[in-house]
Amino acid sequence: MRDGKQWRPFIHVKDTCKAFISILEAEDDIARGEVFNVGSNDQNYQIFNLAKLITDSLNTPFINEWYGSPDKRNYRVDFTKTHKILGFKTEFTPANGVREIYNALVESIVNPDDLRTITVKCYKHLLEICEFIKSIDLNGVLL
Repeated sequence: MRDGKQWRPFIHVKDTCKAFISILEAEDDIARGEVFNVGSNDQNYQIFNLAKLITDSLNTPFINEWYGSPDKRNYRVDFTKTHKILGFKTEFTPANGVREIYNALVESIVNPDDLRTITVKCYKHLLEICEFIKSIDLNGVLL
């Protein structure tokens, strides 16, 4: 949607885990009470450019069809503090992640129809489960 000019930061889940470990292992006087943006300045992407990167990573043609009003929100994030204070650097790029996901789909490691792979549907399912549990709860005891 939109015109693709909106900025979004991206980070591979493996790098996110590495960042959590970096923070947990950091000296208290360095990390205590601090807020760290986790990512890499070079992994802030405009959506249009990210779409091109994805198709390039998969050697597929880039076809775009934008619609809707421009998204004026900007999530271009600065990760300099995390790099300087924790020495944290990402190891993976969105291109790495795209190839991993693509290969997992091609090799049937991941089922694209599995509810766990569709974020919004998964959240809706979890909400339905919560409502169901509330409906069978009687004074803290499940019927």
